[in-house]
Amino acid sequence: MNEELNGLREEMRQGFAEMRHGFVRVDQRLDRLDLEVAGLRQDVTQLQESVAALHQGLAMLGRRVDSLDQRVQANGVLLEALRDEVRHIAEAYVLLDQRVERYRVENDGAHREILALLHASYRELERRVTRLEERAEGPGSSARPQ
Repeated sequence: MNEELNGLREEMRQGFAEMRHGFVRVDQRLDRLDLEVAGLRQDVTQLQESVAALHQGLAMLGRRVDSLDQRVQANGVLLEALRDEVRHIAEAYVLLDQRVERYRVENDGAHREILALLHASYRELERRVTRLEERAEGPGSSARPQ
């Protein structure tokens, strides 16, 4: 029975030794897993920081887009006002052109009449000057020195 007990004890020792060796391997694997988990945690932390930075960037981009949208709307309002002003200027130009044309038509006859009167006056003056010159040069006229 001693031998059986000794054999059983030996088997148990070997079993315990194998178990210890298995625990050591499990322990080593757990250490490696702990290192891998720590690396994964670090990667997750970096990813979280990257995602947070992306959120901040997107928020800033959103604010810039909102600001740009407001500028575009304000510029649209200004552009519409400018279009209205240009339209008013164009309408005023057309009215002014019509007035100038009306003035030309109305005053064209008056200008012709004034020119005709001036021509007649100059012809009359020319005739009178010519007569005076003829008298001065004519027979019996004496040029008196002064």
